Amino acid sequence: METLENPTQEFIDKYGYPPTLAKACWDPWSYGVWLRDGRVIAFYEAKAVSRDWVTLKPLSGERLTKESACRDGLDVRVSEIIMVAGSFHKSG
Repeated sequence: METLENPTQEFIDKYGYPPTLAKACWDPWSYGVWLRDGRVIAFYEAKAVSRDWVTLKPLSGERLTKESACRDGLDVRVSEIIMVAGSFHKSG
């Protein structure tokens, strides 16, 4: 496997995150995660908490539930993430 440039590789080594999630920890951009329960979350930044948890900062206006939106971040169990995408655009 090819070594990615730092600091992405540092997050991969320290937390075991997949490359795109590791990149989101230091490079704010447009990302998306798909969770095991089928939900998709669009976010612009991730904060490494531990190997088991990551805090996602949702894109402005991203609705996390029908009742409320979360601006300060959403703590997500890494094992619940099945896919991560960069340059993400959520339609609909």
